[in-house]
Amino acid sequence: MTEAEKHLAAIKDLDLSKPADMPLHEWDRRSTPPVLTDDPFAFGSKLYSAALAAADLRVFQETLTRILEIAELATIYRDPNGSRPDYPLSAMILQHAEDQLDYTAALVRESDKTGSIVLKYQELSGDFIRKASARSQQCGELHRHLAYLMLDLAKHSLTGERRAAALLALVVCREAAQKGLDLPDKDDLIFYSRLGAYVEVFKELGIRAIQLRNAEFLYRCLDAACWLGCSAVKKGNDEIAIACLQTLVQLGRHAQRATLECFWDRCAHTEGTCRRASLLDDELGA
Repeated sequence: MTEAEKHLAAIKDLDLSKPADMPLHEWDRRSTPPVLTDDPFAFGSKLYSAALAAADLRVFQETLTRILEIAELATIYRDPNGSRPDYPLSAMILQHAEDQLDYTAALVRESDKTGSIVLKYQELSGDFIRKASARSQQCGELHRHLAYLMLDLAKHSLTGERRAAALLALVVCREAAQKGLDLPDKDDLIFYSRLGAYVEVFKELGIRAIQLRNAEFLYRCLDAACWLGCSAVKKGNDEIAIACLQTLVQLGRHAQRATLECFWDRCAHTEGTCRRASLLDDELGA
C-alpha cells in the first residue's frame, strides 16, 4: 500500500457523506497527505526557494519546469490494480500539486523586486499551457488553475507598472481559448464551459486595469475579447461568443462608471476628439 493509499484509509472516517449525497465540488476534495521526506514537491520547493533567494534564474527555470511536469503527471494517476475508483486518490494528489503551485507563485510575488522573475514564471507557465492546448488539454483542472495563478501575478505586475508580465497572461489565455475553438476535446462534454475560464481572465485583468486607471491595458483586454468572440461566432460557438460579449459589456459598464476614457487621443468616443470633430463640422458648414 502506498503512502497516499494509507492516508486515504486513515481519513476514511472523515467522509461523512456518500457520493450520491454530495454536490459535485465535494467529490474531489480530500485532505492532502503529510509531507514526506521523499515528496518530489517538497524537494522541488526547497530548491526553488534557494534559487529565488540567490536570484539564480537558471536553477529557478529548471526547478519550476520540473515541478510543472510532476504536477501534470499527478493529474493522470491511475490505480495500477484497478481495485478502486481513481478519483479519490488522483484528486488528492492533484490538490497537493495545486497547493505546491500556489506556494511557488506566492514566493515569486513576494521575492521579485525587479519583475524579471515574475516574467520568467509567466513565460514558463504560458509555455506549459500552450503545450497542453496543442493536445486539447488546456481545460484540465491543473491548467486552468495555473491560468488563474498567471492572472494573480498579472494583476500584481500591473500594480507595479510591469506591463510585459501582465500582457503575457492575456496573450496566453487568448491563445489557449482560440486553440480550444480550433481543436476541441470532443470527448469532454463540458469542454467549452471549462474553456470559458480563459475568457474570465480577460474580464478580471480588465477590471484591474480600470481600478488602476490604465486605459491602454483595458483596451488590450477588450481587444482580446473582441477577437476571440468574433472567432467563436464564425465557428458557431455560442457559449464562448456569449462569454466574450458579457466580458465586453461588463468592462464597458465598469469603465463608464469610473469615467475612464479611451487611451487613444484620436478615439471618436473621447470628449476631446468629439469636441474637435464638432468644431471641424462647424468650419465645414456641416
